[in-house]
Amino acid sequence: MAIPVSGGNNPDSWLTLNGKPLSFQPGQENLAAQAQEFKINKLEITKFAPRSLVIKADKQVLPSKYAGYWEWLPKAFAGIYDIKVYVGNRKRPYVTKVRVLPSNVSFEAYQMMLKDISQMSMDLLFFFNSPSSEKTLPKRDWSKASAFNNYELVKSMMQRLEDIIAQIRRNPHRVLCKVSQPKFLHEVSDFSATEGVVNGPHIKTPATISGRLQNLQLPQTWNIAQNTLTYNVYENQLLKHFLQHQLFSKLQVIRIAAKAEKVRYKQDLTIMQANNWGGQGYKQQDIDKLTEIIDDCERMIRTCLIWSGESFLLSVKPISVVSKPSQVLQKSPHYNRFYQQYLLFQQKLKISLEVDNFVTNVALRKMSDLYEIWAVFQMTHLILDKLLTAHYAFVSSQGFYEVDAHRFQFEVRKNVASIVLAKEDLVIKFRYEPIYEPQSTLVEGLGVYAAKRRTPDLAIEIWQNHKAVKVIIFDPKYKYKQKGQRQICLPQDLNKMREYRDLICWKDSESHNLEYIVSSAYILYPGNVEEHHPQMPKIGAIPFKPNDDENEKNLVSTIIDDILVEAGLA
Repeated sequence: MAIPVSGGNNPDSWLTLNGKPLSFQPGQENLAAQAQEFKINKLEITKFAPRSLVIKADKQVLPSKYAGYWEWLPKAFAGIYDIKVYVGNRKRPYVTKVRVLPSNVSFEAYQMMLKDISQMSMDLLFFFNSPSSEKTLPKRDWSKASAFNNYELVKSMMQRLEDIIAQIRRNPHRVLCKVSQPKFLHEVSDFSATEGVVNGPHIKTPATISGRLQNLQLPQTWNIAQNTLTYNVYENQLLKHFLQHQLFSKLQVIRIAAKAEKVRYKQDLTIMQANNWGGQGYKQQDIDKLTEIIDDCERMIRTCLIWSGESFLLSVKPISVVSKPSQVLQKSPHYNRFYQQYLLFQQKLKISLEVDNFVTNVALRKMSDLYEIWAVFQMTHLILDKLLTAHYAFVSSQGFYEVDAHRFQFEVRKNVASIVLAKEDLVIKFRYEPIYEPQSTLVEGLGVYAAKRRTPDLAIEIWQNHKAVKVIIFDPKYKYKQKGQRQICLPQDLNKMREYRDLICWKDSESHNLEYIVSSAYILYPGNVEEHHPQMPKIGAIPFKPNDDENEKNLVSTIIDDILVEAGLA
């Protein structure tokens, strides 16, 4: 295959995307091409390109409309796409990334979704730990558990500790205690009952010694007890534990959270710049502030390590149990100041609520993933409020968070995450992406009357006497069809809701009969036209997107009420 000399080995000169050169340089997202979801994006070769190319977008081969021209319609929606270009017999493709910009929702709605997910994650964490939370968790404003807020708290604490450590360094607390030290026989000047023999070589007494001592052998080494001053006391053990473990770990957590937020804010700024949206200056200020926080956290981490390595702390052993404050911690001016900072840390900073990693990971996914997660969380939040108002009681939850050394790490695990409420003999189970297996594989239980399993995004199961009696299905769909000013749901999505209604059923172990129990199956989508029959809310679609329009909120609330009535929950 003949390749032109000029630019022939440089893939940056081969293709254009929407009229802009497609760059294969590391870190590129090719934003200049302004690729958008639900729109045809055009790829064309230049005069420097090899004669035949094969192009893949996210593992899908793009069909060539004619030689050297491809049309790409992103079907997985906005986000980062891998573009791979295969040349002749070369086994490894040239790879670059293209950011496809959203068109179904505004940037304001995107920001609001991230904020809602973060807040709802915190609300769920707090809710999951009630009512025992009053005993185990200090009352605090979870909405302020960001890198910014925790940084300000720990920075002011570090400033106060700087003077406290300097004062303690001048006169650290120590006590007199007996310490045994090994000494050679000729170094022992006075023997007493406290001396102990150290196993090892012995020395034979000289021949000049007469009598019974002539053949006596004495140990070469003896343990001699001496009074000495030691810094290995409870107060210094607590100080070292606080510096090495609690404060050090908190600074690491804040630094990691700040880095995660910085990644997300940089992505936001990139999208804002590409679309010429306002507010770029404020977003850049946030990025600069986060850079300062990261640098300052690294400085404070080094300071923390220096403090924990103070000479008087080197011989201090790890603390086993934190007990009640000693007289020194209560009455010594400088140790008491340290203890006050220790208590403040336990109250405001000991427990880390980490949703930033989850939110950042969501933000870096495709817009469709972000919308689906937001829609499921938001619908959960709305229905939980209604059920709790109707006196359903929270029973349990699982699959939402990890608890590790005072850290609550939020992450939703599919087919595991669930919330359970109860009232009298009814049990309500919220299940996230549950897997309903074919009924042919089950002895008894919920499944589908089909050969393949089904996985709706959100299923609300109503159980009575250990049997599922009703199921409500919600499936977010990040797409719609434009008809003038109307944004309507797609017919095939409504058909999928009918499929859930017709296939999900309960199988009885004794009779083997199948009972179809889906009371409602609704699409959640970012359009503006509802598909809903108040008296027969079986199959439908709810316009569902972040906004402050009270009319739209009331419409959604009314539809939810109708669905709950149909399921016998209201």
